[in-house]
Amino acid sequence: ALGTVTGIAGARRFAVNFVGQAGHAGTTPMALRQDAFQALSTFNQRINERFSAVATPETVWTLGHAELSPNASSVVPGLARFALQWRDGDRERLIHMEKIMREVAAEVAHEQRVKIELGEVGGIEPAAMDSRLKQALRTAAEDLAPGKWLDLPSGALHDAANVSQVMPSAMLF
Repeated sequence: ALGTVTGIAGARRFAVNFVGQAGHAGTTPMALRQDAFQALSTFNQRINERFSAVATPETVWTLGHAELSPNASSVVPGLARFALQWRDGDRERLIHMEKIMREVAAEVAHEQRVKIELGEVGGIEPAAMDSRLKQALRTAAEDLAPGKWLDLPSGALHDAANVSQVMPSAMLF
């Protein structure tokens, strides 16, 4: 019935462009293609494998936005623009995942014979909730819903993450 938040996951967002060579789908031989979408596809598969190897059950990542150019059914895509986001409650894991992401992007660009343009990493740091306030919420949760509450991390971003930088904070779901 209730959840006392142990901490709020940090998040990283990274914009990537794979730049290949647009070409006619019927006349560009497969061996000569520099298909930006194939690079994106390979990247997505590989990042899932590599992130899975370091993830905990609370670690999440999403390639939730992608654009192809020229985005026509009879043209080999010359540009794949996308954004990858990953979240975790451990700052060191977030940093390690960034390193993995950069390595995978470079490997794929080399293998697929496309150029890579990497944006700046943006995001926020993980935020622990105040232990005293968490205990007060646990006590209240047990009083209101005996045996029907739990401690849990928040993967969603909340204002409490920013507030925790300047004063003790806690959350109850």
